[in-house]
Amino acid sequence: MRKAHHFGFPLVSLAVCLGVHGLLFGAVVFEQTQLELNAEATDDIVTFLFPFVVQGKAVTFQPSTIPCGCAFAEPDRVLYKPGERGTFTVRMLVEDRVGKQDIEVVVKTDDPAKPEQVLKLTTVIPQVLLFNRKIAVWDRGTGSDPQQITCTISPGYAVTMFTAVSHHASVAATITKTADPQVFTVNLNLVDPTCRKPIKIVVTTDLPVKRQATATLWAVNRLP
Repeated sequence: MRKAHHFGFPLVSLAVCLGVHGLLFGAVVFEQTQLELNAEATDDIVTFLFPFVVQGKAVTFQPSTIPCGCAFAEPDRVLYKPGERGTFTVRMLVEDRVGKQDIEVVVKTDDPAKPEQVLKLTTVIPQVLLFNRKIAVWDRGTGSDPQQITCTISPGYAVTMFTAVSHHASVAATITKTADPQVFTVNLNLVDPTCRKPIKIVVTTDLPVKRQATATLWAVNRLP
């Protein structure tokens, strides 16, 4: 007589494996959870795309959490069935941001195995006006000699108009062009040594990147 074979243990093992798979990966599986993009200085929005696939069960996306108010995130639609693919889109507002920007987005769904996943975004927004310093100080070491602040225009951008205006008569500001068309010098002269308050110097250019077309410098008198 042929013996009966019981498959209880393998079935239990398979169920455990599937359960562990669900706990590890959840119903929403992203192709990648980290993206790094280089932005242009002229960009108003930097867009990150995170493709994903839904497996095992239907899933409904919930509103995501973003620590800052600088980005918006959403999937193509709210409800997905098993086997369907989609894209989770994150749009970061550039506004007046420059340099390296790191953002984390917490994606939320109704999947009990993995209700939250974190997407990490990094972008670098070019700084077009590069100053060697933004504060000029007169003190015992410098005396009342004129101060200079150098500004270099990033490659790929051109400036034909460059002005500097002092917001107080105690400091005079002028501009000097150098042999390098990408480099300008801001000259600051202390006219009234008795003035002790910080003086704002506003630099204005004709850069097409309007949010970076101006810059603020400061002149501080600390002479005894």
